Amino acid sequence: MPIFPDLLSPLEPGDTVGIVAPASCFDTDLFEKGVKNLQAQGFNVHTPQAAYRREGYLAGTDQDRAESFQDLWRDPQIKAVVCSRGGYGTLRLLPLLDYDRLARTPKIFVGYSDITGLMETLMTRCGFPVFHGPVITGLGRHPSHALSLAQCLRGNLPKIWAPEHPSVIVPGKAQGFLAGGNLTTLCHLAGTQFQPDYSGKILFLEDVGEAPYRIDRMLVHLRLCGMLNNVRGIILGSFYNCGEDGEIKRVMADCLGGLGCPILGEFPAGHGAENQTFPLGVPVSLDTELASLEFFPA
Repeated sequence: MPIFPDLLSPLEPGDTVGIVAPASCFDTDLFEKGVKNLQAQGFNVHTPQAAYRREGYLAGTDQDRAESFQDLWRDPQIKAVVCSRGGYGTLRLLPLLDYDRLARTPKIFVGYSDITGLMETLMTRCGFPVFHGPVITGLGRHPSHALSLAQCLRGNLPKIWAPEHPSVIVPGKAQGFLAGGNLTTLCHLAGTQFQPDYSGKILFLEDVGEAPYRIDRMLVHLRLCGMLNNVRGIILGSFYNCGEDGEIKRVMADCLGGLGCPILGEFPAGHGAENQTFPLGVPVSLDTELASLEFFPA
């Protein structure tokens, strides 16, 4: 029996996926390739004209982007919302959205990277899960990512998620709801009204293009803000172009090892060559001896 998050409905063949541009503007050719790769999985794709707007390095003004997102959410024909790309700008939308209204019609929402801020806020303010997965331009670069995304959209979630080459940083077992995302973006939520609470949760982290000392600084910042108090476990995705793997593992062990929770790395998600889709805001069980994450444990 396929598992799927409560409150959300899996897509059927021919259902419509809406595309939103909440952050940076995108390369049109790469975007169109990504749309075709998503359509090839059996979905209709609707891209509102607003997604093509430009306002400097952003995909339109803050108000444009917020209104486009809420318009897609209100449309009953749109069964899921996927982001065009990340980059920068999503945090600017957070004060502009009507979360009470969004919460009345839970929908599948997919994104990562800069979209982390919106994903975390939807989970916190609206109370429904989201999906960490590729954006449309990412599907243009990596067509293979569309298969994992489509399987999750259809409701075929893996029961067990195990890295091919796991890295146990701190051994142990833990259970809790899965949350998190891009480390840099989470740091920019700290100290704001949108700062998430990770007490009792399993935290996922990933990043791109950050030197080890900057990753160190961000992890220390999260600890000083209290955001890592009572975290039950941590899983790590890719830290792409962030230095040598051994150095990143050393930083993780040094900065997070004292939390007293299990830490397991090398999950195939984030900015690297693999970016598998998986749900956030759902119960999971982490076991470093089995080197796996179990979704919806009994």
